[in-house]
Amino acid sequence: MTQAISIITDFSQYKKLVSEELLSFPGSVFYNPEFLRIAAEMLELQPCPLVFIKENRVAALANFMLNIKYGINTMTIPKLFQYYGPARLEPDSRVINTMEKYLEHKVDLAIFSLTPEFTSKKEFDFWKKGDRLTYYLKPETFENLRKNCFEDVKNKLNKAFKSKIAVKLIGEFPYNIYMETFRRRNLNPPLVESRLALWVNKLIEIGLAKTYAAYQADKLVAFRTQLIAHGYAYDWLAGSLPEAQPYGVNQFLMLSIGQELFEANIINWDLLGGDIKSIGDFKRSFGSEMRPHLQVERAFTLKGKIYRALMKLKGIGND
Repeated sequence: MTQAISIITDFSQYKKLVSEELLSFPGSVFYNPEFLRIAAEMLELQPCPLVFIKENRVAALANFMLNIKYGINTMTIPKLFQYYGPARLEPDSRVINTMEKYLEHKVDLAIFSLTPEFTSKKEFDFWKKGDRLTYYLKPETFENLRKNCFEDVKNKLNKAFKSKIAVKLIGEFPYNIYMETFRRRNLNPPLVESRLALWVNKLIEIGLAKTYAAYQADKLVAFRTQLIAHGYAYDWLAGSLPEAQPYGVNQFLMLSIGQELFEANIINWDLLGGDIKSIGDFKRSFGSEMRPHLQVERAFTLKGKIYRALMKLKGIGND
């Protein structure tokens, strides 16, 4: 008789059970216990990750974060998370059934963004499904990456060489440049400086993130923060000053990071952010591979349906 799938809901047990070996899958940094702990603190959410156990083995993980607002319980994609929801480590449809039974008694609304490797739409029959997009790029040497770039990128790289751009690792998050990127689009950044800078700096301290900065004539003009864990890298946060963009600074920075990741034996570089056309076009221009993935959502109560309708009315994608 096949043993039923059980779940462990205690965060301390999650930290004990989720080993480096278990996290060797694309998207796993968003399931790392330390990443979740710090994210919950910065976003003021309650960490509720799950471990699914099948025949004394870990069959799946879920990086759930609970938000309680106006008496409504939600588990929706947290700010700055690309992947959120169940990550199945072995094929078994009962994982989703077990998860649904747990959620029915826990939340009013759930919205997940699944990793590209989780492709089964059938298992989410009672969920609304949508398509999201990211790009994968194999880390390579500067010259090898350059060969696969679009022609306009190569032209900008030539300008970068003439401008003598320098790339360095920095220990402090340049929020002023990050803020400038949003200001140009008349948008507000997802988090205020005190929280985002602290989040990034804490990740740098424990080795889950690196911030690469580009300098032009000794002035910091662009940066890209990478999440790096379990053999994978993610192009997480970025910003640049508008006066530096015509000189190929962003392109030079990308290729410089790619070479560093290659030398560090990173398996795959997930460029993230492909849902926004301008960002997706930029990341595609390096010869990256398009990787679609699923977003699923379900309201378990009338309160959840109303809350989701209000989110859409306000154009809010995250709690």
